Amino acid sequence: RTSNSTGAEVVLYHLPREGACKKMHILKLNRTGKFALNVVDNLVVVHHQDTETSVIFDIRLRGEFDGTVTFHHPVLPARSIQPYEIPLAGPAAVTSQSPVPCKLYSSSWIVFQPDIIISASQGETSAHSESLAR
Repeated sequence: RTSNSTGAEVVLYHLPREGACKKMHILKLNRTGKFALNVVDNLVVVHHQDTETSVIFDIRLRGEFDGTVTFHHPVLPARSIQPYEIPLAGPAAVTSQSPVPCKLYSSSWIVFQPDIIISASQGETSAHSESLAR
């Protein structure tokens, strides 16, 4: 970061099969704190735990180019993910129970790309990238 920048940044590098890696994109978050990331093609979704919001960056869109890297800002205002419930699996006698609500933006999130989020507080694993991208 430079002295006049505010908040965290995500730096994306191009990693060719051969040759040196090259810094290509910087995503300007304008926030500080804990973040989780999901990537789908050219979209980068950044989830901010403190404000319980997510922002989407499209690195294929033209940004501010300084001759070396392209700086990007979110393409949409920050939004919260819709509440999510984890359906219970098991014998028919148990399936009549209500689904378990999943606390979003939990500090116990562990993210595995491309579509798995583990919440230690829930004791569950959920593969739901389609709900994260909404």
